[in-house]
Parts: sequence; C-alpha cells; structure tokens
Amino acid sequence: MKPSASTTYFAVQATELTRINLREQLLFQLRDFRITLKQYGIDVLYGPLPHVQAEPERVERFFKTAIGRMVQFSRGGGQVVHVEAKPRESGLDLVFTARKSGQEHLLVVGHFPEYSFEKEASR
Repeated sequence: MKPSASTTYFAVQATELTRINLREQLLFQLRDFRITLKQYGIDVLYGPLPHVQAEPERVERFFKTAIGRMVQFSRGGGQVVHVEAKPRESGLDLVFTARKSGQEHLLVVGHFPEYSFEKEASR
C-alpha cells in the first residue's frame, strides 16, 4: 500500500524519554473519543502494542492526530481502522490504516526509535 498525499507521518522521539505503554495510551484516547467515534461509525481494531521510550506529550498528540484523521476520512460511517505495530531495524512504526468498502487508506504513521514488546500480565 502506497502512502497518499494526505498521509501524516510523525517521528516520535525527544531528549527526555519516558517508558510508555502504547496499548494503554490507545485505550485512554479511544475512551476520550468514544462518542465521536460512535457518531462517525468508526470501529478500531488493534493487536499487541509495545512499550516505547518517548515524550508523553508527543505520544498524546500523535494519538489525537490519528483519531482526527479517522474522523476526517470516515465520511458516511462503516469504517474500520486497524492499528498495527510494525518493527523495523530503525525502530517501530505504529500504523493506522482505514479500511472501508474494500479500500485501504494509510492515515498516520508514528515512528518510535526505542521500543520493547512485553507480555501483558493476565487478569
């Protein structure tokens, strides 16, 4: 899948890094925007997401931008957004892809140079 002219890219790194659980951050943002996502008919699916070393404010801004792109692209509902962690040699890409009516649209990519996958504790 090729990025479109409207794809947004973020390089998420800083000088003061904090260990952040991307899954928890994603769930927090989805809870905050649950009414908007429901109103626009957007479902969000995700798999395992790692911990990263990043600046919390930038990660929050990244997720808010991603959700904004979901809403912008939704037009008419029935959209499913997939959030995937894609390890690379230079770090990790967190990719938001919208799928609607058989078409895919790359919404936003966040790049995290430092990350680690850890098993979640069972509850």
